[in-house]
Amino acid sequence: MLRNVEGFKVQEVANTLWSLAILDYQDKALLDALAHRVEHDVDEFYPKELANAVWAFSKLRWCTTGLLDRAQARALASHTGGPSEKHLFNAHDVANIAIASAVLVHPLPSNFGQVMAERQPESFRPRAVFNLLWAHTVSGDPGQPWLWELMMFHFDAMLQTLQGATESEETMQASGQFFQYLMELKERNALPELTERQQELWRLCQAAWARDANQYISSEFQKEVEILCKEVVAGTEWTLLGGEYPTEDAFFSMDVALVWRSSILPTPGTSLASTSASTSDSDSRSSTALQASSLLGLPLLSSVQRARAAASIPAAAASASVVAESSPAVAESSPDAAGSSSDQIREVKVAIEADGPHHFTSSKPRKLLGKTALRNRNLERRGWHVLSIPYYAWSPMCCREHLLFLSDGLKQVLKDALSERS
Repeated sequence: MLRNVEGFKVQEVANTLWSLAILDYQDKALLDALAHRVEHDVDEFYPKELANAVWAFSKLRWCTTGLLDRAQARALASHTGGPSEKHLFNAHDVANIAIASAVLVHPLPSNFGQVMAERQPESFRPRAVFNLLWAHTVSGDPGQPWLWELMMFHFDAMLQTLQGATESEETMQASGQFFQYLMELKERNALPELTERQQELWRLCQAAWARDANQYISSEFQKEVEILCKEVVAGTEWTLLGGEYPTEDAFFSMDVALVWRSSILPTPGTSLASTSASTSDSDSRSSTALQASSLLGLPLLSSVQRARAAASIPAAAASASVVAESSPAVAESSPDAAGSSSDQIREVKVAIEADGPHHFTSSKPRKLLGKTALRNRNLERRGWHVLSIPYYAWSPMCCREHLLFLSDGLKQVLKDALSERS
């Protein structure tokens, strides 16, 4: 097939990409050739063919910056009309290009909102509205008035879509998109007062999001990261919180929570803990875990102490990550014997996200996809520190390197968090 790409008609190129996207078939050489062909002949594609091709690349997580730029430019230029119907993009096609850009974290043109606002709201279908809401949520500009007006125009149809008897993948996706849009507005204090029916739609989306979270199954990679995190922090000032973190935070992370607390403010070269114990553990994995604790500036424990500490930690639900926030509470000051004020209580929570292939572009250089970038932004806005564990960095390492990788990451996050608060 690769040898024939240059001889494909544009419709055959679009059809091939659509088929590859449905099958999630990854072939670097083939996708590179198809991307080059689409970008070179972008003006020859009918709007639907071009929109489908761009959607297929986003579905395959294949970032094609030049193609996205040209597709966006052509879609917006078509708003002014052209010599033939071939150059006119309907609202649904433009929305597909917008969401493909959001998935691949490619910025929308500065005049995109202005052009969309000039379109007649009836030209959009509910599916296109959901896509546009999410695309602007990812791009960080969901508060544009035309978006809310467009949503209100299609409110009844959108509500009917989400009230459907069957929870199809498309319905669940739409629920998630709308929920994230409303949450983003809420976080920005830009959410208008909701009517009773709007609140009903909010509750539907929130319930769907929660059901989706409950059905989540951790990958072996995520389970491995979770187990090794427990080894690294066992017996230290880090504590597993399980599902005890705030409810709204859980909307952005289906993960185990890990919190570090101390009334001692560390100084450079000073351990965060006051005591340490010697160890004669001959097991290399346990020895590496102890070295990891030492790197974190945390107490070293013997194998017996570590076993007791591990036994005292409640079993955590299977998850993709370990989570964290930085929000210190200052204790009441009172002079001590030396006349100084009491220590501040520091609390740091870190979200260790085991990010597999579907969190990154499949093309290189690898970068986070829109849904993951949005997750991180939401957590960070709420005070969490996100430590991403990329699968492509993790896979080549051995167990010892895994433990040191985690400990180094936690050490750096802790250092950064405390520096921010100093």
